[in-house]
Amino acid sequence: MKKEIIFIILIIFLISLNQKLFASKSSDFIIDSGFSMVNFAGDNFTGGNVKLSLLSPIYHSQPDNLDIVLGGGIRIERVDYLTQEKYYGYATTINSFEVGIITGLRYKILPELRFFLLPSFYYSPHTIFENKIYLNNTDIIKEASVDYNLNTGIDLKLIYKIFSDFGIGLDSYIAYGYMKYNDTSFYSLTVKGGQGGYYIYNFNVSFTYFLR
Repeated sequence: MKKEIIFIILIIFLISLNQKLFASKSSDFIIDSGFSMVNFAGDNFTGGNVKLSLLSPIYHSQPDNLDIVLGGGIRIERVDYLTQEKYYGYATTINSFEVGIITGLRYKILPELRFFLLPSFYYSPHTIFENKIYLNNTDIIKEASVDYNLNTGIDLKLIYKIFSDFGIGLDSYIAYGYMKYNDTSFYSLTVKGGQGGYYIYNFNVSFTYFLR
C-alpha cells in the first residue's frame, strides 16, 4: 500500500512541477471517454473508459509547430466478459483505477488542428477482479484479490480547436498490460486465478481545454 501512495504522490508532484516550470507556455487538459476492449487470457472483454491527462511542453521547436510534452494522467476502465456453461454461467468484470506518466509529441498540423503521439506508463493501485456466478437462479458475487496490474502503450489523438480555449477530437489508446489475480471459490466451484499479459484497445472522443 505504501508504494501505491508514493506513486500517486509522485504523479501529482510531476504535474505540479510541470505547471510551475512551464506556466507561460500552452498546456493541455484532456478528457477522453469511450469504448474499451481488453483481450485477456484469450477472451475479449468489452466496456468503457475515462481518461484525464494534463500535458505541458518541455521543448519548443522553431518554427513553433512541434512540442515535446510531459505530464500525468488518470485512467478508469470497466470491462466485462460472460461465459455460459451447461449448468451455470459466470461473468467476469475488471474495474481498474490507474495513474500514469505520459510523454511524447504535440504537432500543430494547422492553426486549428493538433496531433498527439504519446507513449505512456500506467500503474493501478486499485483493481477489482469480480466473478459473478449464475447457478440455479441464484447470483453469487466474489472478488479475486489482485496482486498487481500495469500497462504501457501509445496514445494517438487528433484535436480540432473550436474556440480559443476548447477543442474536440478523437483518441485511440493501444497498450500491453500485465496482471496477477488469485483464485475465487464458490462452494465446490473454483475459478482459477492467474497472471499474464493482456492487450487494451480504447477508442474515445476527446475534449481538450487549452490552458494558458
